[in-house]
Amino acid sequence: MFEAAEAAANQYVENVKKSVLAQNSTEKLPKSARERIAAIEKKYEERIAEIEQSCEARIAAAEARCKERENAAEEKIKKLSHVLRLMYEEKQLLESIFEDINIE
Repeated sequence: MFEAAEAAANQYVENVKKSVLAQNSTEKLPKSARERIAAIEKKYEERIAEIEQSCEARIAAAEARCKERENAAEEKIKKLSHVLRLMYEEKQLLESIFEDINIE
């Protein structure tokens, strides 16, 4: 998502630059126009930084949710493993009892 936003912002800035350069060289532009171009570039750089921060926060939140789910799954596996172990031990005990009383 960040890469697409950054690419779009970069493309926009490049298009503005090309448009302005096609009409006139940047050096030949009035100071106010150069300042406006600089302001637009600064605005998009700030927006890109905001998007980066937002993406990083979303990634961190997603990783945290994944870790929580992983921990929950591991806990369920431990419980199931314990239950299966108990069932197996009970099966062995029953088989032992049935052997002792000759029931197959």
